[in-house]
Amino acid sequence: MKSKHNGFTLIELLLAITILSGLLLVGNYSYQILASRWQDELGQFSQFQEFSRKLTLFNRTLNGIQPYVVKKRDNLNVRFGFLFEGGEQSLLSISKVGLMQQDFPEVFRLVVQKQENEKYSLLYQAKSTKHFLLKYSDQNIEFSKTYVLFKDLDEVRFNYLGWDSINQKSNEKSNGETPTWRRSYSGLDLQQLPEEIAILMKQDGKDLLYTIELDKNTLRYLTPYLDIS
Repeated sequence: MKSKHNGFTLIELLLAITILSGLLLVGNYSYQILASRWQDELGQFSQFQEFSRKLTLFNRTLNGIQPYVVKKRDNLNVRFGFLFEGGEQSLLSISKVGLMQQDFPEVFRLVVQKQENEKYSLLYQAKSTKHFLLKYSDQNIEFSKTYVLFKDLDEVRFNYLGWDSINQKSNEKSNGETPTWRRSYSGLDLQQLPEEIAILMKQDGKDLLYTIELDKNTLRYLTPYLDIS
């Protein structure tokens, strides 16, 4: 009688090794796909987290804009107004809660800068008032720090809601007038701050538009200076 053979033939062994190798290859490929997807999602989460952090700081600084009175010297005449010069792609003002300095008010300037890849960055330039007294509108401001707030943006734009003059605002109730949106705003020339600032940022087909409300009764800060001018 022939004995029963319980082992594997060479062909069966090679076939088993081939199948096992295929399973390992598929498993490794699946792992690489999952790992790559995880890294992408982790990278996107980190970018979103960093963007949110910067946006929070940016929002806090703009909310801290204060009615800071400066003089404008014009020959023998002296005119008082507020440190606020805003355009579509720039903004100069002072905040009691700066990005770089929280212990003292901070003079800051926002500037939109074009990158080499035709996209835009939003720069934040700062000057602490700890050892700096700003009195005149034409006074030289040497910004000591520059920080890139946002980069690779498709568009950045500022707009301002305000009045044409102090008299127009004073007569708003009797005339039924309302403030209007504009591309530029001078707190020095108009002798008041805008009531709101709108910031539009576009990136990769996504739009972020939000507004910051400022002090709507800034005339009380200017009145003492108007009495002596």
